Amino acid sequence: QARSDIAILYRSNAQSRVLEEALLAKDANTALGGPGSNVGDAQWVLILDGMGRELMRPVSMRSNTQMWEQYEVDLSELVNPFQDRTIEVYFGTFNNGRGGVSAMYVDDVYLGSCPGVPAPPPPQPPPQVCSDIMINGGFETEDTWMLPLTPFPADYSTAQFNSGAQSMRTGIDDEMVNVESFSSAVQKVTIPADATEATLGFYLYPQSTEAPDLLIPESMEAVMAQGARAMNYGDAQWAILLNQNGRQIERLVSMRSDDQAWSNYEFDLLPYKGHTILLYFSTYNNGWDGQTSMYVDDVSLNVCAPETNPPLMALTPQELGE
Repeated sequence: QARSDIAILYRSNAQSRVLEEALLAKDANTALGGPGSNVGDAQWVLILDGMGRELMRPVSMRSNTQMWEQYEVDLSELVNPFQDRTIEVYFGTFNNGRGGVSAMYVDDVYLGSCPGVPAPPPPQPPPQVCSDIMINGGFETEDTWMLPLTPFPADYSTAQFNSGAQSMRTGIDDEMVNVESFSSAVQKVTIPADATEATLGFYLYPQSTEAPDLLIPESMEAVMAQGARAMNYGDAQWAILLNQNGRQIERLVSMRSDDQAWSNYEFDLLPYKGHTILLYFSTYNNGWDGQTSMYVDDVSLNVCAPETNPPLMALTPQELGE
């Protein structure tokens, strides 16, 4: 341990005071100080703050041992409130002027400070395992995704793709056909309860010849409950999260776009950890005016979780019994 020593030689036979200012070393966790003693009416060692107020009285006696004695006083309890602040070490003898006389000799005073023992490093988090839990997110094989049967259902397509050779087509891309229809691709995923990251990413390629002044429906439920013509609803392109009962819990993308270019989207799904959700890509055509479609490709759900509990893979329709 490193220690800085302050040596003081002090002698007196009358009321006296020696003030030794000592700056407690930064990060010190031990501070030791001590005087010798001799006989007297009252012999003191006091620890005072910078205002002269008593903090500690390590020695208070009237002794006639007439020999050197060593004292060590643990000042560590003063470290926290007085770290990097000044204190006073007070040696004093009081004579009341009657009877005998008193004196106290002081020698070899030191105030040693030892650097604090470094706190142990915080425990390291368990190793993380990160993986893409989507199955067939590139649509290169014609399985895993659920494609509900509608008047114009979604299907795997080679007409447009962001990578690989296929994507998922939702909506109507045939100029000769215009029917009212949802056209959807769905996959069910479970995000582990101890996930630390869950990032959904995908690419969309939208196209539409629908009139731009028609309203975009807020949800599938709105279309089914109110009717497209009654509400002047036009076509819509969606990416939606559903609960296991098929109810919308978050609308990630809602648009009617004719960009005819691939755009990347990313969303944080960590709030859904511990839950099973449905990832739903859909295009709605109202059956009149223009046609609307949307291609989907490179869907990923990158999940990180402790190595002891790796991310769960998405469930296939066969595993779901659907």
